[in-house]
Amino acid sequence: MSVEADVEKQGSPVKAGTEADAPRRCGSCCSRRCFLLFLLLSFGVLVGAATAALWPRDPTWKLTNLDVLDESALMFFVMAFGNNNIKNDTKLPDILFHAGASVENPNLLGGTVRSGAFQVLYQNQLLGSGHSEPAAVPALGSGDVQADVQLKLNPTLFKQLSEDVLQHELHATVKVKGTAAVKSIFGLQLECRMDCDIQARVTEIFGESKHAVVENKNCTYKYF
Repeated sequence: MSVEADVEKQGSPVKAGTEADAPRRCGSCCSRRCFLLFLLLSFGVLVGAATAALWPRDPTWKLTNLDVLDESALMFFVMAFGNNNIKNDTKLPDILFHAGASVENPNLLGGTVRSGAFQVLYQNQLLGSGHSEPAAVPALGSGDVQADVQLKLNPTLFKQLSEDVLQHELHATVKVKGTAAVKSIFGLQLECRMDCDIQARVTEIFGESKHAVVENKNCTYKYF
């Protein structure tokens, strides 16, 4: 009896110590889990905030200059405008323009817009094409983009365009579709695709303020 009692007395502190340590171990484990959960949540918030801040925002642009490089070609179309006697096999001259636009960048990152290519379409028919020159566009700032444009009309397309312009009070709607690569810091590079519906005031092409030819525009952008 005395041996059993001694064993019980000696074993009692061990049991009591084990029960006392259990809450500490549980509390320590819970603290580590809470800390890891806090780190994961903080990382998620940081990534979300960075993504929201750096996600591409659409630029805006305004035509600043439009220069005709061959006035004789433009005068040919002035004289032929509304003339339905142009034969279908008549070779029409190309019209060459040099255009400039101010591009506003609303993003927190700036970059260099590389040389781009675009097409000018009229009712899904190719009206012309062009290439833009490389340009630097700073963060939350503006940059100047210059481009060369070549319009190529055949007699059928010219007659169709002339009739449409006369019916709509010397206005025409064209579409401009283009792509350009934008290189930013850390080697980040995006390809930007632009799709603009432009309402043009045709009479401005023959005046001094040719850049005012763009009356309204609606553009969408995609990034890859």
